[in-house]
Amino acid sequence: MKKLFAILLSGTLLFQLSACSGGADPTPTPDTGVDTGIQVDEGLFNVEVTLPAALMEDTSEEEIRSTADESGFSSCTIHEDGSVTYTMSKAKHQEVLDGIQESIDETVEDLINGENAVASFQKIEYSDNLSQVDIYVDQEQFSALDTFSALTFYVLGMYYQSFSGADPGTIDVAITFLDASTNEEIERMSLSELLASEETQASPSPAAE
Repeated sequence: MKKLFAILLSGTLLFQLSACSGGADPTPTPDTGVDTGIQVDEGLFNVEVTLPAALMEDTSEEEIRSTADESGFSSCTIHEDGSVTYTMSKAKHQEVLDGIQESIDETVEDLINGENAVASFQKIEYSDNLSQVDIYVDQEQFSALDTFSALTFYVLGMYYQSFSGADPGTIDVAITFLDASTNEEIERMSLSELLASEETQASPSPAAE
């Protein structure tokens, strides 16, 4: 599970950030004073966004820096704990947020009607910051394997919440599978539980006395 999740994280990182590199970044404009609700560290022209270490699994320093450059970010700082802070114009910041939102909508459409459609999935709804995803399923067709198709929402949720300025310690994505005919909960899983489980498995066992 850990290897699969790491591949998903690193692959989505490179794809998502590269997808936002639409050439030269537009000349930034001064702050208009309009409250956007974004709580990231904003200067007059720039925005700093720190992505948690979990999003950088198996991504080399060279890949991180080259992707930042290709994406039109002003700079990036790789911290000792594995997290990365990107500096970008406000225009680029909004472009990235819009790109992640588009990826979320495309993922929903793909899982329902696309090439990767899951037979049991009937409808997918999500909260504004992707902290909650509700997947309505045909319970007769639903299986434990179907839950793996929803893992990408963990990655997209971490991106969207990080770029929206969420405190890294509060970032979480909960996915609930519900019976489409009764709305009854079938299964619930969350990013925080997955990461906690991986940390527990990675911790060395106490030495036998």
